Amino acid sequence: MDAKMLRYYQKQMHGGRSIVARTIDFVVFRLFITVMMFWVLLYYSRSFTVSIIISIFLTMAVSLAVLKINKIRTERFIKQDLKRIKEKCLLETLTFMTKDKFSEYMEKLFDGLENIKPWDKGFTARKNEAKVYAFHNHPRSMIDVSDILDVLRANNEALLFLSLSEFSDNAQKLCDGIDREITLISGADVLKLAAKHNMLPDEEEAEQRSQREMNTSILTLERIRQTTLSKKKIKRYVFCGVIVILWPIVTGFKFYYPIIAAVCFSLAVLAFRKSRHSEESGRMGIS
Repeated sequence: MDAKMLRYYQKQMHGGRSIVARTIDFVVFRLFITVMMFWVLLYYSRSFTVSIIISIFLTMAVSLAVLKINKIRTERFIKQDLKRIKEKCLLETLTFMTKDKFSEYMEKLFDGLENIKPWDKGFTARKNEAKVYAFHNHPRSMIDVSDILDVLRANNEALLFLSLSEFSDNAQKLCDGIDREITLISGADVLKLAAKHNMLPDEEEAEQRSQREMNTSILTLERIRQTTLSKKKIKRYVFCGVIVILWPIVTGFKFYYPIIAAVCFSLAVLAFRKSRHSEESGRMGIS
């Protein structure tokens, strides 16, 4: 994994804080530890030189321990996130597979399925003594009572419902209340089986997907400009400018109030001109 990706994960792990903020925290924390240890050692040793040397060495030892812990935490965080991306990639891949490819994958995942037949919602098959109804659906489309009710009515044998999404609470309660064996395998169960059989996407594909997620999350200068000069911000800039102009009536005049107001009105003008230009370009058919 390259240095850019590593920095991205470290930022994600620390709640989105930038490297500058983390550096400040790093320095402040170590200064605090050093000062605290120095005063404690000075109290007991009564020697300024001994106290400062020992406190520095103890701070270095603590820093090394913290760095080691952070390295382990970072590796664990990266491993978990790559697993999340692999699972996301798998569900998306399965969703857009052809029915034949989907049934082939599931047959391999479940160590063999018999009598596979097309179904309007996916495919049917047999697994041991149970009849399988596999939903080839989107991971976000929850399976509800209406999706399985007709199947329950038409069958009096053991059933296995397979879905790439979750089953609703009502669907689970309905199946629990029926006096025969009914198994529900959700998208989460499919992912567990895929991980167990080593059928998740490989590390390289997951890292490429993570790279794309990183690129979409990075704030570029163009994105900042687009957000700052958004049409929705015009009224807000004008409002803020008026408030800043009137604020000296309450608190007294400060030299920076006119500067702030001028900046607000300037941003409002720039945002207005940008929106007008975009509207005129749209009417002319310019993208």
